[in-house]
Amino acid sequence: MNQPLIKNIMLSLRELRKETHTMLEEQSKKYQLSMTQIFVLDRIRKSPKISLRELAKCVNLSPSTTSEVVEKMVQSELVIREQSDTNRRRIELSLTEKGLTTLKSTYADWIEDFAIFDEIGEEKLQIFYETQQEMIELLK
Repeated sequence: MNQPLIKNIMLSLRELRKETHTMLEEQSKKYQLSMTQIFVLDRIRKSPKISLRELAKCVNLSPSTTSEVVEKMVQSELVIREQSDTNRRRIELSLTEKGLTTLKSTYADWIEDFAIFDEIGEEKLQIFYETQQEMIELLK
């Protein structure tokens, strides 16, 4: 094992995470949302009618934290909670039109900001992505 290389990779990943997080946070503030809220909106978009418990598992948050995040978005009219048609005890979450529009605008801004990665080239970016996915799977 090449220990100096592994160390450099870990430090590099940390720095990359910090820089990308800073950029994403700045865009999130523009929409008066946290990054967590944006990721929750995206998960609800991908899984309409998801329950709070299912959502919490998907976004790696506790049910109580997820509930607080969702409540703020319900108050902001980004998300709606509805009782399930098939199970009266189940509450399902869906995006409102405002929530979907906000999510699309946020992602469009993120993509615009990260267009600087075009300088690296699509082939290298694809290899980077695939390598990241392999690393994630190994760590799991």
